[in-house]
Amino acid sequence: MLRIAHSVALSTAGSGATIESIKQAIMLLGDNRVRHLSMASSVFEKLAKDAPSVRELMVESVRAANRSVQPAMAAGYP
Repeated sequence: MLRIAHSVALSTAGSGATIESIKQAIMLLGDNRVRHLSMASSVFEKLAKDAPSVRELMVESVRAANRSVQPAMAAGYP
């Protein structure tokens, strides 16, 4: 979660942004997104046991999706 929150912080606040605690991550991402990330993490853990390379691919996919949230909202997408 910290990696994803840090990625969002960098994309919205610039290169100097840092996330140093779970509390900051939750405040930045919001309760709903944290809940979804938690559920996704459970799925990732199950997949990682069977195919470790899939986990990193899925983490990168979630990070890419999170980076696109702010521009999508700015463009008027829900």
